[in-house]
Amino acid sequence: MTMTEEQSRLLEHIRDLQNARNTHGYHTESAFLNEEEAAVVKKFFPPSETTRYDGGYTDAQRQKVIFPKTAEDDFSDIVALRSPVDMRFREITHRDLLGALMALQIQRNRLGDMWVDAEKQRLILYTDSLTARFIVHELHRVGKAETAFEEMVEHPIRQRRIQEIRCTISSLRMDCVVAALAHTSRQQAKKMIALGMVQLDHRILEKAETVCNNNGTISIRGIGRFMFIQVCGVTRKNRLTAVFHKEV
Repeated sequence: MTMTEEQSRLLEHIRDLQNARNTHGYHTESAFLNEEEAAVVKKFFPPSETTRYDGGYTDAQRQKVIFPKTAEDDFSDIVALRSPVDMRFREITHRDLLGALMALQIQRNRLGDMWVDAEKQRLILYTDSLTARFIVHELHRVGKAETAFEEMVEHPIRQRRIQEIRCTISSLRMDCVVAALAHTSRQQAKKMIALGMVQLDHRILEKAETVCNNNGTISIRGIGRFMFIQVCGVTRKNRLTAVFHKEV
C-alpha cells in the first residue's frame, strides 16, 4: 500500500498517543477517524486488549482508536445525542445536519456517525462529551426545523437499508466491477480509478486490475457504496452474474 503524506502524519500521531499511554499510564484517544483512516490505522495498530476502536455502537462507520490504561479500562467519552424534529411538512437530510454543525465551526473529526431517523422523527448524532455539551447549548435549528438536542442513555444503532443488485460482468477485476456498478464503459471506469474516485475496503483503489473478493466494500464517488456478495452464476457467453448489496 502506497502511503500518502497525510496518512504518514496520522500514523505518527497515533503512535504518539500510544507512547503517551505507555509512558504516563493514562488512557489516550484519537479524534474520530473516517473509514479510510481507520483502515490504515488498523493495519499498524490492530485491535487488542490495549488497543480498542469505538464509534459508540457496533459497526459504526466513524470510530476512535482508544489506548486504555489497562485491558480492564473501558474508558470512552463518546456520547449519543438526539433531537426531536418535525418532518411532517419538510424534509431534513444528512447534509442539512452536517451543514448546521459545520456552521458552528465544529471540526469534522469531532463528530462520529449521524443520521436522520425519519420513522421516529428524530436526529441522531455521536460525538465526544465536550463537543456534545457545546451542541446541546448552541444547535437549535437544522435546515428550517427547530431542534433541541439532549444526551441519550442508550446508544442507538443505525439501521441501513440494503438494495440487492445483480450485474453481468466479464471478470472480477475492479475496472469491470466499477463499470457495471456505475453504468459506464470499462475505459471510463479506469479513468475513475486513476482519479482516486474508487475505494476498495475503505482504501483508495490504485490498480484497475485488482480483483474484488467476497464481502469487499466498494465506494464510488457520486455513485454509492456497495458490498460484493458473491458470483451466483455463469452465462452462456461465459460472463459472471454477480450479486452486490447497495446502501440506500
